[in-house]
Amino acid sequence: MMWAGIAVDWLADNLYWTDYSLNQIWMSRADGLFQKIIIRNLSGPCNIVIDHTRKCDCLKTSCSE
Repeated sequence: MMWAGIAVDWLADNLYWTDYSLNQIWMSRADGLFQKIIIRNLSGPCNIVIDHTRKCDCLKTSCSE
């Protein structure tokens, strides 16, 4: 596992992070429990941001080779 970016969703009390080596986005509760992969097969996810300004809460990633 090669973590590249992390974001805290303070509204939902969740953590999100990118795994650059496995091309995935993971999430868990803020206490680290209930970890799960939520997106697979991305092309080099790196930075991650949670955007609550839109009608749907969006995850944004950047950084690919």
